[in-house]
Amino acid sequence: MSGTRYLSVAKRILLLILLYSCCRTLFLVFNYKTFAEAEGSALALSFLYGLRFDLSIIFSSNLLWIVLSILPLHVMESSNAKRLLKILFLVVNVPLLFMNLADLEYFKFTLKRTGFDVIGILGDVGSQSLQLAGYYWYIPLLIVAFIVVIVKLYEVKNSSSGKTIRPVLAWLVLPLVIAVSILIIRGGFQYKPMKPDHAFVQTPNVLGNLVLNTPYNFFSTMNFPRIENFSYYQSDEDVRKIISRPRKNFPASKKNANIVIIILESFSREYMGIGNERGYTPFLDSLARAGTFFDHHFANGKRSIEAVPSIFASIPALMDEPYITGVYQSNELHGLAEVLRKNGYHTAFFHGGRNGTMGFDKFALNAGFNSYYGLDEYPDKEKDFDGHWGIYDEPYLQYFCKQLSGFQKPFMAGIFTLSSHQPYSVPAQYKGIFPKGTLEIHESIGYADHALRNFFKTAATKDWYQNTIFIITADHTQELSTPKYRNLIGEYRVPLVIFHPGQKIEADTSQPSQHVDIMPTALDYIGVSNPHPLFFGRSLFDGTEGAALYYANYNYEYIRKDYFLEFDKINGRLYEATDWNKTKEITDRPEVKAQYEKEVKAYLQYYNNGLNKNNWYR
Repeated sequence: MSGTRYLSVAKRILLLILLYSCCRTLFLVFNYKTFAEAEGSALALSFLYGLRFDLSIIFSSNLLWIVLSILPLHVMESSNAKRLLKILFLVVNVPLLFMNLADLEYFKFTLKRTGFDVIGILGDVGSQSLQLAGYYWYIPLLIVAFIVVIVKLYEVKNSSSGKTIRPVLAWLVLPLVIAVSILIIRGGFQYKPMKPDHAFVQTPNVLGNLVLNTPYNFFSTMNFPRIENFSYYQSDEDVRKIISRPRKNFPASKKNANIVIIILESFSREYMGIGNERGYTPFLDSLARAGTFFDHHFANGKRSIEAVPSIFASIPALMDEPYITGVYQSNELHGLAEVLRKNGYHTAFFHGGRNGTMGFDKFALNAGFNSYYGLDEYPDKEKDFDGHWGIYDEPYLQYFCKQLSGFQKPFMAGIFTLSSHQPYSVPAQYKGIFPKGTLEIHESIGYADHALRNFFKTAATKDWYQNTIFIITADHTQELSTPKYRNLIGEYRVPLVIFHPGQKIEADTSQPSQHVDIMPTALDYIGVSNPHPLFFGRSLFDGTEGAALYYANYNYEYIRKDYFLEFDKINGRLYEATDWNKTKEITDRPEVKAQYEKEVKAYLQYYNNGLNKNNWYR
């Protein structure tokens, strides 16, 4: 056997390392704003740490190719065998490199490397594949360039023929190569194999996403179907004592009021004019001034698929896999719609996207809604379709208003808008009307805000309007342009406005709030008791202290009025509430840190163990 075969394998592995490093460089360039606060030395370390993860996925995906390439059999020297090995090399590595390149843009939506949970929305992605390929045309172009590079450099000849290695020695080297490969795949000699959270070792924490590569994260999270049980406390009763809160009922001055919950796609808090140098939501701003504006409101997740369970069932997104598409979707569930149906309400959920998108339709029915209205139910699909995802916001909100007028009263209806979703479509008649701003999304935010204005204008003429409480929030944030918001606190801040046409609702808006608070708040407002309450949310009218808890980059952020805690399942780091960039850890308030850690541990044990045991409600 010729020794050049070993050299050829080494060169081709080196080629893959260079291509993965190229992907990481592009990832940094495309998402530089996310990592802008990091120092140059930290960025350089991210590339160095990233080699460990690159080598792991390269060797795990190419182990068969490596073994066949150095297999000491004469047949492997033939031209046919070499051709098959080249094809195998391409078949294995091109899809993985494409996954890396796809995350150049998809990361902007989720702010984390794509994991196996994306399988739950592959149907949505597949139906939009041509549109996405056209919009992000440079991604297919880059993968074609990578293929050309691989094909060209794969065939680079070695400078010499190399020494012949005896068959016996070659057979002895083979298990050694396999053993070294396995060591590289597991990430080293440490007791447990490397996992994605090992990438998050730097400050700022978000650099872990630069360290990781997407194929590694995707295949590593295949083994994340069930979350771990926690044993911080001895019993469920100990946990519940810590996180239970006194319940103070809001005076039910609006018993049997209609409830309308509007989820605005990607309306980051940064996009509002209130409290910011520039805004793109003049109507939402006016509604915030006329109603009750919760300025310290947080989404419980970074994806649309995570917002719906948080808002309509008080289920936060404290795990990698979305609740809607995960293994726990068949767990016992008691959502807002179910509680209201049992109290005489008609309930309906509206989304102008394709039926089945992100499992909204199935979840809506599981959560107790009487009916679901999607693209299939919309009467003028051809006329009002945006060409990508569904119906433009303005006509769909008018359709929503019309449907409400035909409902039995009282009713509760939720609607999820979509025009401010990539590719941020604006109807032709509105081109150039709304400010372009500094980000691609800003124009579509202006259009969605305009559509919301016209919805309220029409709704104000209806007989149900004066007896309706409107709760307006956003599913998650989107790309941000100001340093103030480009951190793990600002990236989860979304608007929350509660508006009633004939009543200024009083509440302590200085307290932090979160999506899981919306369900208990709505029930509290109409004086309906929840027979199956969860401990994640609180009524914003009950006068108790507020909090927000969410999961980001394998850490948990726990936000209170004065401080917030970053917790990694073992240790916590305490910061001032205004220190969003985590510039100075507080070390002289051990009692505060201990209390926050105690509460976070209780929430995590309640969440994880309750999901695994399916006993949240018992």
